[in-house]
This record gives sequence, structure tokens and C-alpha cells, in this order.
Amino acid sequence: MTIKTVKVEHSQFFGNFIKCPDCDITIKLLQNTSVGASYAKNWTVLPDSHIIFLGLWRKLVGKTTEAPEDEWITKQELFEKVSRHDDFKDSALGGFKNRVPFNGRISELVGAGTAFGDPLVSKSSQLKSTTFNTVRGPFYRLNIQRTDVVLGQGGLLDGGKL
Repeated sequence: MTIKTVKVEHSQFFGNFIKCPDCDITIKLLQNTSVGASYAKNWTVLPDSHIIFLGLWRKLVGKTTEAPEDEWITKQELFEKVSRHDDFKDSALGGFKNRVPFNGRISELVGAGTAFGDPLVSKSSQLKSTTFNTVRGPFYRLNIQRTDVVLGQGGLLDGGKL
């Protein structure tokens, strides 16, 4: 398999697009603008692996900043942070353990149960500047209040009974 780098271009007609380096076809690029996994919106209870992961993330939030509600993080940063934790290595985290499925599980947490309340994880596409560079989102932040309620109810998202 050969991997080729292409330049993203922009036009008023197409928006963002690339040209196939082999056949010169124009391919319009679509950015996912949805808020999390839409199929998770009506979940009434979280899967066990999601409950374990939320508990782990909740443990870690606030240990690196004085204002955990302001801790915006990329999926890559989050994966690196949680994968170093002993609980991550020893838990039944299923799709959270490998990098590619991890992205999908975070999207599920953004959308999970939003038909019944606030998202467990907020998503932002803003820029984040540090001393060394500026990074474009998306960034993710744990909604601490909602997470604490859901974890306290054993993963229930709709406030009902198990």
C-alpha cells in the first residue's frame, strides 16, 4: 500500500476538497459536526466499560489543574493520560484499551443519554494555546456534575431504575 500526502484546498463551490493524486477526481471533504454518537443519545444506561472509564477519568480530573471544569483535552491527550494509570491496565475497558476504538467510545460518551440530560462529556472545536503552540480542537471535558450523578446511579442516564 502506498500512502500519498495531498493538499486540502478550498473553493466557494466545493468548500474544502482534495484532488486524488492518481486520477485527479475532486473529493469534497465533510467534517463531522454532530455532537457525539447519535445512536447513543437515547441510551438509558451506560455499558459497564463506559462506567469504568468514566470513573477512571473522574479520578484523574482535577489532579493536573486547579479548576477541573476548565480542563479541555484532546482524545490523544486523554488516551495518553488514562493509559498510564494502573486502573486502566487492570480494568475490563473493552474498546477503550486500543487507540482507534477509543475515539468512538469518547464520541459515545459525548452523545450518551443526551435525550435525558446534559452530556457526560462536553465537546468544543475552539483553539487552545500553550506556551509552545496553538492546537485546534476538538477538545473534550468531563461534565463533573452529570458524571457524578450518573456514576452514583450505577450508570443510569435517564434517572430511572435498573
